[in-house]
Amino acid sequence: MPPTKPLDELKAQAVALISEQVSQSSVTKVASDLDVSRQAVYGFIKGEYCPSLAVIQRACEAWNKEFHVRGLAVNQHTLPGKAKPTVLPHQMNLFDALKQGRFKVKTRRSGNSMELVLRFKLSA
Repeated sequence: MPPTKPLDELKAQAVALISEQVSQSSVTKVASDLDVSRQAVYGFIKGEYCPSLAVIQRACEAWNKEFHVRGLAVNQHTLPGKAKPTVLPHQMNLFDALKQGRFKVKTRRSGNSMELVLRFKLSA
């Protein structure tokens, strides 16, 4: 069996899965579901390239389907979910900090120039 055969089989089944969904809705909706561009959906359908496992998994999640190829089952639980971004504490902007008195600003004129000194305290 040539080494491209498994990839051709995967591509053919992915094309069938995506084409079926396009026939039931629209390319725009399918692209949105898969988090890819419309051009990528057209590329999948034409067989120009094969969708990644992550794209196939998003299809399974969005359309509640399961994808089988050569004993490999892909569904919404195949790959671990995306890690949720950590929420950083709110950083105060300069104007809010000045209003709360955390900064002291001193200016000093010297000829045609002005020196601006900004002092602030940081808590450990």
